[in-house]
Amino acid sequence: MFCLVLLDNSCDESQLSFDKDDFRSLNLLIIKCYKIRNINFNSGSCPNLEKIIWFYNECGFLDEIQISGMDNIGKLKELELNDARIGCGFSHCWPEVAVNLPRIRHYAYIDSVLIFYKEGFEHLKCLLIHGHNMTDINFEKGTAVALEKIALSSTNIKSLRGVGQLPMLKELELKGNELFDSFSGEAAPQESTEPEEFQHLKYFHFEDTRMIHIIFENGAAPELEKIILYMSSTESKLTVSGSLPKLKETEVKGDQSIFLSLLKNAGKINKVTLCDTLFNKRDNLYKLLSEKPSIRCLELLDNSYDENQLTFDEDEFGNLNLLIIKCSKIRNINFNSGSCPGLEKIIWYYNKSDPQISGMHNIGNLKELELNGDDVPLQLEKDIKAHKNKPVLRYEEPQHKEDKAHENEQGAASCFPHFTTSYFSKKDQH
Repeated sequence: MFCLVLLDNSCDESQLSFDKDDFRSLNLLIIKCYKIRNINFNSGSCPNLEKIIWFYNECGFLDEIQISGMDNIGKLKELELNDARIGCGFSHCWPEVAVNLPRIRHYAYIDSVLIFYKEGFEHLKCLLIHGHNMTDINFEKGTAVALEKIALSSTNIKSLRGVGQLPMLKELELKGNELFDSFSGEAAPQESTEPEEFQHLKYFHFEDTRMIHIIFENGAAPELEKIILYMSSTESKLTVSGSLPKLKETEVKGDQSIFLSLLKNAGKINKVTLCDTLFNKRDNLYKLLSEKPSIRCLELLDNSYDENQLTFDEDEFGNLNLLIIKCSKIRNINFNSGSCPGLEKIIWYYNKSDPQISGMHNIGNLKELELNGDDVPLQLEKDIKAHKNKPVLRYEEPQHKEDKAHENEQGAASCFPHFTTSYFSKKDQH
């Protein structure tokens, strides 16, 4: 790879121009020279350039940056702008740029609305946006036909109009976007979409502290395989009107009642991760999970379970293979006869407690017990040695307290009015 790095005061002019046959072997261009405000790529220049990284520290009343002739660098795959403001000239040519992985950071794009015009961005595969200046994104029909991933993080974006019709969209991440309420941009955020929308979506990640109502209409997102939902407000709702036939994995954080509809309509789900659900054996959530034959892995994170003892009874969790406990409240696990007949591995994280496992002999297929804590109780060692299957005992001393920054990054719940957003629909509603 041939790389050119221009540091501060390396160039004495505000415009950097590449002419025909210039830098034919250049693959990576890094600009950290604050005097450069305009880059011009003439026809035939930099034919092998794949990536541009531009650091620009706006100070005083300096002009915005400009990039001209970007359509002349046909192999460009990634454009990364750091602490920059894009000028009007670049804004207008943006939809025609043939890029695979553009990144827009902070105030790189100065307009409040970003429009992807028809037949533009035909090679775009990934769109990552972080920052507060943008409020709306509009995908016209026929644009970004190769776009596979969209990730919005801590933005002020209110709507993603046309996102459901992107034909190749597989991943959608919406994290900490406290104003987002619609895929349509309409004043009343009750979204209805066409039958072909979100037909290839495989991964959906949503985090919000507000009161949210997410609706999966019957037939929506038929290819969805994994959902991650962090919904802090106890008044939030999740409605799944039909089945999610290919959903295999879900990770949820929030009040247990929010996720019942999701679990009921996910017939093939095999891994469930719970956090802050505070459920117990008497709750509908436990009954639903214990009777679902598709579940192979159950992971209980902090505050997922609300009792010190977790008891499995006969005919519960018939096909469970892996049990992961990271819930500090659980101190005793009891396996009654006929429970968890397929369980092969238990992983248990504990701290400053004396964990107990009762009825270990009732899980005849157990092959491995992994303990992560202060020490291994003597009784557990004895039970492992006495087990007919001779399972392997693995022990790891506790690491430092896990970083909970991700759990707290949303901060206190924002005081926004309640609204209903139907994110995924199958048919028109008029």
